[in-house]
Amino acid sequence: MRDDITVLYTMSAARISTTCFGNVLFEWEHLIYKGLVCLRVCTRQQISSLMQSNVSNGPTSLRKGQACIYCRRRKMRCDGARPICGQCRRGQRPDDCEYTDRQGQSRMEALENSIARLKARIHELENPGAPMGEAVVLRQPYSQTMGLPSGDYSALADPSPGATNAVASTSSAQPPKEIILILLDKFFEHAASFGFFLSADNFRASTLLPHPMGDPRRPLDSLLATVYLFGCLFSDNPAWQARSPEYLAQALQSTGLPGLAGNHPQKVLHTIQAEVLLANYFFSAGRLLEGRYHVSTAMSLCVGSGLNKIRSPDLMMTIDNHNDLFPKANGPVEVGERIMAWWVTLSLDQGWAAAFEINSYNDLIIAETETPWPLRVEDYLRGQLTPNAPRSSLTVQSFLDGANRDNSPQSSPLELAAKASLLWKQAHLLKEASTAANIGALLEATRDRIEELLVLLNALQDRDSSDFSLLLARGTAHAAFISLICLRSSNAENLEKVVYSSLAILEIIRKLEPRNKYINPLFTMFWTLANRSLISILHRIPNISDNKRNLIVTAMQSGLLAMNQFGANWSSLTKYEVHKVHEMLANI
Repeated sequence: MRDDITVLYTMSAARISTTCFGNVLFEWEHLIYKGLVCLRVCTRQQISSLMQSNVSNGPTSLRKGQACIYCRRRKMRCDGARPICGQCRRGQRPDDCEYTDRQGQSRMEALENSIARLKARIHELENPGAPMGEAVVLRQPYSQTMGLPSGDYSALADPSPGATNAVASTSSAQPPKEIILILLDKFFEHAASFGFFLSADNFRASTLLPHPMGDPRRPLDSLLATVYLFGCLFSDNPAWQARSPEYLAQALQSTGLPGLAGNHPQKVLHTIQAEVLLANYFFSAGRLLEGRYHVSTAMSLCVGSGLNKIRSPDLMMTIDNHNDLFPKANGPVEVGERIMAWWVTLSLDQGWAAAFEINSYNDLIIAETETPWPLRVEDYLRGQLTPNAPRSSLTVQSFLDGANRDNSPQSSPLELAAKASLLWKQAHLLKEASTAANIGALLEATRDRIEELLVLLNALQDRDSSDFSLLLARGTAHAAFISLICLRSSNAENLEKVVYSSLAILEIIRKLEPRNKYINPLFTMFWTLANRSLISILHRIPNISDNKRNLIVTAMQSGLLAMNQFGANWSSLTKYEVHKVHEMLANI
């Protein structure tokens, strides 16, 4: 059921976002999904309740105004029986039998009027140039009693020597500069782990500008609130952590239509960044449906703004984007941000689709990607925009087909992570098609791609074992290999390779432990996959050697200790998976 809802919501967000840019974006979905559908459900429930109620006999003669609305409008004799009068019961019209009792509108009339207002608002959004009628005011769906941060930061006393006297005005909607500096420092300690693709230096500089929130020279409000949210979560100060619900509410309230309808020059790119961060937040919190929603929204914005079709990156510095969603780029770094936005979002979409074993955004659209592979940040700083090696116009399809084997030690960690997530999703698609007779060649080609990628990642890992993106790429590639091998016969050679890849994932988790308290939630998913695979092998091969069994159990226990530490910090998803693995390990 959860998969069905997730796929339904994903398809809805994708369809709406790619066809309704401008003022209709997101508000259309809110109107249809939260308005008309809920009202119709409410009406059905009302009718059902009426039909199941005990019918009481009303008086034979009624005073003026006491008849039901239907009988009164048609000047029919009404017996006033509640909840359904005799006339409406005999005419099988239970939904039309309503009473006002001189208290204004009936419930049905109120529902009809609400639907009419929603339809008027839809017409207004679809025809922005048409004459305005009566204003239709919609509430903010995420507006709660907590509202925006009040600006009283006296509870954050003594967080550091540099912020001891930082107290904001109660009328301010943002923290003082001293607090912002601390929150930024906390955020950037782990920003790369959660999909931050913007230039850290440029973002920090614009955040610290002496301008109010909403000023186009500063980051978009929704992105600022999301960054402050993570800064509070990553803090060891309980007073700061207590502020995180307020920033979450502010981020959700300002993400989507409020930000996209403004005049901020980077509104689309900053909204995508906020959606990526929020998706990782909700995945970590174990709120998987909300995480998938934000991933789908980010993907829709990327596709709708053409980030998957950047054929000539250098043109972005000379002309505006063809659909006017981006201003002219001020240099190679801004071009690089747009390229990295697509690949970070794509990796997020593909990785979680594979982890959940569900459909992703749109496989055909993804396969038709024409954006070049992302470079390292330092390459963009030097003015380089595209890889030195020749590339095909269909970047993703050429890679999956093996037509363009451009893996090299110069490939950026983000490129390798994107390729690993694509292969993991490809393994899932092959699993769905495992009964087909003609997938043998595609299986072998995918296996070749995974093995080639793992050889390169292992070599790079020996040089630099601290790069987060390389660790994520390596773990994802091993997860892809496990998923693919499980499709094949359970011979000794294949089982040995599953054990090897599973132990490699547990080793990656061990390397994360001393350096990082807050990990990308995708690590939790392929860690769980590795543990399940190893436990399955221990159950299926009872005569496995004692040395091998002890090696596997010891590795699982070490990984369990590491993941338990990550779950203890903030991740409900990790806590849940740790509990499940602990139970499985106890039953070996």
